[in-house]
Amino acid sequence: MTSDDVEHGFTAWAVTAWPRLLRTATALTAGDHHLAEDLVQTALAKTYVAWPRVHADASRGEHPDRYVHRVLVRVFVDETRRPWWRRERRRIPSAATGPGVLAGVPDRPDDSVSAPDDVLAVRDALGALPPDQRAAVVLRYWLGHDVRETAALLGCPEATVRSRSARGLARLRALLGPLDDSDLPTPKGAAR
Repeated sequence: MTSDDVEHGFTAWAVTAWPRLLRTATALTAGDHHLAEDLVQTALAKTYVAWPRVHADASRGEHPDRYVHRVLVRVFVDETRRPWWRRERRRIPSAATGPGVLAGVPDRPDDSVSAPDDVLAVRDALGALPPDQRAAVVLRYWLGHDVRETAALLGCPEATVRSRSARGLARLRALLGPLDDSDLPTPKGAAR
């Protein structure tokens, strides 16, 4: 396989993976589309460097999407641990709660479609969670990963995933009010 074949293979895969990765990153960043794009670009750059190995793993059954999702989550966690993240997140209030801070500036690329109030409320509630709890909740309940898969993606023990998920859900319930849990989807492998 020539380097052009490798590059074309990566490019073709990355173009189809971009929307899925952006949706995941947007959920992880609680709706910060610009940061989500940065995270996806960083994850794809790291995946490109490792592409020959990732592609070889794909022939043995490990799908490249699993690899890049692990990278994406780790990039998100690494970014939220940086001092600038905490400093900037405190200085910039949410568009939904700040008094006209971002008036007229859309927070999504397609501003012709308005989001329902409950979507904005969930996004803001996710934004109120610490990054580790947000990642656990998004991976478990939005992407449907089981505890073992989530632990592998986050690089932590399964017990940590369970406690972060429980704390995150409790905080979301406190922020959003009571929900009818029968309407919520059950993650893969979870018992009601």
